[in-house]
Amino acid sequence: MTTEGRTKPKGNSPTNDYGVAWIKKEGEGRVFYCSLGHREEIYWNPTVLKFYLAGLQYALGDLEADATPSGAAKTADAK
Repeated sequence: MTTEGRTKPKGNSPTNDYGVAWIKKEGEGRVFYCSLGHREEIYWNPTVLKFYLAGLQYALGDLEADATPSGAAKTADAK
């Protein structure tokens, strides 16, 4: 299923709903994930740099944040 400008869905989510950025606690540690930044100019955007800094501070334990999961993604036929 390749269409102009698109590629096949990746991963195993039935809704194809994937987080671009997230945080979570893992054991005694913390995780920050972000998939932004596929072009060089993204890395010089002040808003994105602040976002990365906050994520890194969270992962290092220097910034508190609520890492409670927001819940499972809803499917179109979910009630």
